[in-house]
Amino acid sequence: MVHFNVDGLDKLGDFGDGALGGFLASLGVLAVFLIIILSIAFVFLWVFGSIGLMNLAKKNNIPNPWLVFVPIGRSYILGKLGFEKYGDKKNSNNTTFMWITFGLGVASFVLGTSDGDIGTLVKYALLFFECWAFYNIFKNLNEKNSVVYTVFTALTGTLLGGLFIYLMKEPTEEKVEDANVVEEKKEEVKEEKKETKKATKKESTTSKFCTECGTKLTKEAKFCPECGKKVN
Repeated sequence: MVHFNVDGLDKLGDFGDGALGGFLASLGVLAVFLIIILSIAFVFLWVFGSIGLMNLAKKNNIPNPWLVFVPIGRSYILGKLGFEKYGDKKNSNNTTFMWITFGLGVASFVLGTSDGDIGTLVKYALLFFECWAFYNIFKNLNEKNSVVYTVFTALTGTLLGGLFIYLMKEPTEEKVEDANVVEEKKEEVKEEKKETKKATKKESTTSKFCTECGTKLTKEAKFCPECGKKVN
């Protein structure tokens, strides 16, 4: 009969358990470390992003700018800035969009971590309107990079949006004045064109022309100076 010595196998099993346990323990430590790092990064982005929005709200005289530190209040302030203050002035729906953003913020807060279809739809709708609001702000503060900033803002769930604003500088008064002068000149040119068209149209309806050769005639003319035809 053959006898097997299993002492070595027992030691090998003990070694395997020890190595696997150590590996899992290392993964656990690494996971905890990553969670801590991500938590710190989230808090950093939230705080400085909120400060950026708050400072911008103060500059635009929006009441209670500190509300940006509250999730629902953040949607309200962002809506005020992105649509009413920095939105397209020709758009008459800016106030409506602001209230939609605020309403979605309230709905998202109430639904919390709901994984239902309605909860998911609300979250994506809120993300869309907040990114739209950020885009309007970026377009006014740094139009050249507004699209890039908006893309990164969307990819981070709008967390980077506030940080971008915190790092940006408002256009100087001189630049704002220059922009206003340009707009005024554009309006003046438009008005001049309108007046020219009106004058041309008026002249074409009041001026007389010879029915024979088409020569322009004065009001007092009785005969065409070119062909001599009598003016009726």
